[in-house]
Amino acid sequence: MGLELAICELYHPYIHGYDNNNNNIYGHYLINETYSSEEFYNNEQDELLDIIKEGYETRFPNVKINNSELSHPFINNYWSIVKKDNHVLDIVQKIEKDTGETLAIKKTFWLKIFQRRWRNILKERQHIINMRKCPKAITYRQIYGDWPEYCRIMK
Repeated sequence: MGLELAICELYHPYIHGYDNNNNNIYGHYLINETYSSEEFYNNEQDELLDIIKEGYETRFPNVKINNSELSHPFINNYWSIVKKDNHVLDIVQKIEKDTGETLAIKKTFWLKIFQRRWRNILKERQHIINMRKCPKAITYRQIYGDWPEYCRIMK
């Protein structure tokens, strides 16, 4: 399972074209461009991100949600998702279909989950360290040789 850095966007038949033979890509992300680590560190992705954002703003400035031609077959709030400035570089698993499309499974959210979990662990550890600084806890440790129960467990 090779992971890559890529710019992705949700598939829309009006924008990307409709194929009668392949309707199982609705709701999937298509890869616009992949980047190596050197390209990433040189910020080469910024130019394409700006082009994508400007493209949506100029091509679809006032899309009406009720417009049946432009509505997405499965995602009701497609234009709300696309209009936001959420075109970013993602960590993805690349899947190449037999029909030529390159789909992406986003893995960036796992990194966000990992970061949130560690932030919570560090916050809890800092709280326990601050409780151990209290004179009452220090005195307890000097007498009994261990921390009080309320500041003993550190993950």
